[in-house]
Amino acid sequence: WASMAVGLLGVGASSGIWHQMLLGVGERLPLRISLRIFFVGQIGKYLPGAVWPAVTQAALGREHGVAPRATVTAVTLFLWVHLLTGTAVAVLVLASTGVLPLVTLLALPVLAALLTPRLLSWSLQTLLRLARQAPLRQMPDGPHLLRGCAWALAMWICYGLHLQLLPLLHQLVQCLQLRQLCCIIGQQLLSISSPLSHTDGLVKICNSI
Repeated sequence: WASMAVGLLGVGASSGIWHQMLLGVGERLPLRISLRIFFVGQIGKYLPGAVWPAVTQAALGREHGVAPRATVTAVTLFLWVHLLTGTAVAVLVLASTGVLPLVTLLALPVLAALLTPRLLSWSLQTLLRLARQAPLRQMPDGPHLLRGCAWALAMWICYGLHLQLLPLLHQLVQCLQLRQLCCIIGQQLLSISSPLSHTDGLVKICNSI
């Protein structure tokens, strides 16, 4: 239960990123409506194809006066913040634990530079111009990006605690791998030997795992 609760807190923190990115492009929806658009849109992740969350959020946003280009931009920024903060957290954790050399910490300033308002504004304006879309009401500024990154950090911490509170996860993965290995060995023995005595024992082992 504790793991599930922390995981849900992580999902809630991710909605904070979305809300800040929506505010950053000048769409000041009430928090309740913003979260409704986000969470209903997330159901689209479980449909075939990767575009359904953005399509659903754009359709819901249009009902509240948000231009589709603004919603798609907010979704893009939401994913960009996820990607860069997740990479930064991974580099920091892996380098501090010795999995990666300390020189990889030099990537952190580069990742931070990719989240600066000036670079993001130039990139978004260029993409909108190439797509022949009208400009946004405003471009994301420093405060909105910083608050979005703070929500992202809280999200990654919650997800990390979520995994730490699953002590049996590693054992479960090992058992599933062992079961798969036994089944593969049984199939190989069955193909080279007519008696089923070889696989009987393996089936019993698999069923007991």
